[in-house]
Amino acid sequence: MKKMLPIVSIIGKSKAGKTNLLERLIGELKGRGYCMAVIKHAARGFELDQPSKDSWRLAAAGSEVL
Repeated sequence: MKKMLPIVSIIGKSKAGKTNLLERLIGELKGRGYCMAVIKHAARGFELDQPSKDSWRLAAAGSEVL
C-alpha cells in the first residue's frame, strides 16, 4: 500500500496574506525537518522567480519545488 502524502490548501482573496502565511509556515515546517513543495495557481500568464513575486518569495522561504 502506498503512503498518502499530506496536502494543505491555502485559499483566499488577493492581498489577504496567503504568501506571508506560507512563508512563515514553510520556515516553521522546514525547521521541524519536513520537505515540501508549493504549487501556485495562476489564471493568467506570469513569469516564475522574479524577485519579490510570490513564486520567488516561496522558493526563498525554503520550498523544495515550485
